[in-house]
Amino acid sequence: FHSRYFRYIPSCLSAATSRVEFKMFHHIFCQKYQFKLTSFPFDEYMELQFEKFILDSIEISPASWCLFGVLLFLQYFRQSVYPNIYICKETEDCNVIRYSNGFM
Repeated sequence: FHSRYFRYIPSCLSAATSRVEFKMFHHIFCQKYQFKLTSFPFDEYMELQFEKFILDSIEISPASWCLFGVLLFLQYFRQSVYPNIYICKETEDCNVIRYSNGFM
């Protein structure tokens, strides 16, 4: 099926399709690893694997935190050295300092 045709499938058929797919995956998994269908808690296994996948996907490495800290420090340093920096446009007079709210 193409994805645009899925909107025409009633929700009860969609849920039934999901259950059939899950049972197929369960059966294939148990055949591949030679488990009995009733003895292996496939739903719990899939839940744990999905949770592990999500946590691994959103985990931020220490190197990324260090890079973020360095960039944050550089931004703070730039703001403390040049607090009122203003980049003028080509159409403006660059000798006049403009403030966004009109106050100094």
